[in-house]
Amino acid sequence: MAFERLTWGDLDTLTRKQLLDRLVVEQQYWQGRDRAHMTAPDLAARAEFGRILLAVVTPDGPASQRHLPSKWVRSKYGARAGYWSQIPGRPGS
Repeated sequence: MAFERLTWGDLDTLTRKQLLDRLVVEQQYWQGRDRAHMTAPDLAARAEFGRILLAVVTPDGPASQRHLPSKWVRSKYGARAGYWSQIPGRPGS
């Protein structure tokens, strides 16, 4: 599956809605890979994707989403006016 990996720079220029399709495609890519056959760079890229994913979907940071049901996360963040049209930016920026 060919795709363009997300970068931290993408979070500075694209809205959450624009990032969503790319998040889904990259998530499918990583789910289809067997961890046992991944190289060290593959594992690092997968971990980086996980950090980017959390930065996009949880504006209060990864800790705000940990151990919370997805229904709660959707209700807290999804209902915010303009949430999906926001450019998330890099954490701490």
